[in-house]
Amino acid sequence: MKIKVLKTTKTTSDGRTFTSYFTPVMIVVKGEEDKGEQRKGLTLNFSKESEKKLPVKFNGGILECKGEDVIMPYVYEIKQKDGKDVYPNVYIKDFDTISPLKPKKNTCQFLVDEEEQEETIIG
Repeated sequence: MKIKVLKTTKTTSDGRTFTSYFTPVMIVVKGEEDKGEQRKGLTLNFSKESEKKLPVKFNGGILECKGEDVIMPYVYEIKQKDGKDVYPNVYIKDFDTISPLKPKKNTCQFLVDEEEQEETIIG
């Protein structure tokens, strides 16, 4: 099974910065089953063993995993625990390989006003 891993960095209100990983999925949302599968992002958690296998400064990629090494929800359901929302996530026990993400095509083009102008002689 292949899992796309994306990295996000967040800063807390007290200035601490932390990194987390997530994966885009299509999943049925509890209470909205009539809409079918919807696009969601699920946080990825790694076991200590699998986290050690990640490259230094890992910025994301495609993980190749065995099905038994991945724990994932079947339905997107936000639960309550101690008055706080608990979102569904994916747990990676182990993975075999990591492939880099395909680079996105750059669609940004700088616009330069290149109207014909008369030469100006300074002298």
